Amino acid sequence: MILLDMDGVLTNFVKGICELFEIDPAELYAKWAKGDYDICIVIQEMLGTNFVWEDLDPIIRSRTRSAFKPERLSHWKDEMWFLVDYHSFRDGSFWRDLQSYSWTRLLLKIINLVGEDWVICSTPSKSGTSHHGKVDWMNCHLANGKVFRDYVLTPRKDACASEFNILIDDNESNCANFEKMGGHTILFPQWWNRNHKHAGPGVLDWLVTQLSKVGVLENGGHEHGDIIEAIRDDRGNQESLDSTAPAEW
Repeated sequence: MILLDMDGVLTNFVKGICELFEIDPAELYAKWAKGDYDICIVIQEMLGTNFVWEDLDPIIRSRTRSAFKPERLSHWKDEMWFLVDYHSFRDGSFWRDLQSYSWTRLLLKIINLVGEDWVICSTPSKSGTSHHGKVDWMNCHLANGKVFRDYVLTPRKDACASEFNILIDDNESNCANFEKMGGHTILFPQWWNRNHKHAGPGVLDWLVTQLSKVGVLENGGHEHGDIIEAIRDDRGNQESLDSTAPAEW
């Protein structure tokens, strides 16, 4: 079975964060070192100089602004998540409205083509609105008019590990813990992990290669080239697979 992560694999969490804090994604990536998973420090640096605090609700303005006092810097990660969850408090809109990546539809087609059973396996934030928002996103994008129920929401993804399960995730720690428990993993290339050199153009071709390496294609009776051709045919042969890269790359 394939366990498929959401944020950083199917949904563009970074773009959602940039929109929430009114940050230019290009400026964010310019300040963010490749391979560094901690986006919070970069956001803190940018907000500390550019954020218009008066635009915030007074209730959270004083709390969040205090995070930039020297004695409070170590607490910024909690404050950032507080802002995200506050934004979603009423209806989980932050998580529900996260945009898909340009490759999401074709990635899901690849997973379906290989014939393996699959479920979503995603880590919710500490707020209940995250659970609701993620489920709403799945129902909107994955359910085909039905109720989507094939998911696991947990920070303990390693609890789902077995020799028969493969986790596709952008988080190195999640992958390492999953492997320690006997599972197989594919670290999905992103700016913030060690596979960043494979991110952007060609990421789906790279993914098919990794699925082949762990035996998924062979188990389903598929060849690497057959999957790639099926994807290209789906695009009407008008664009190459490499053209699915998002603008931030």
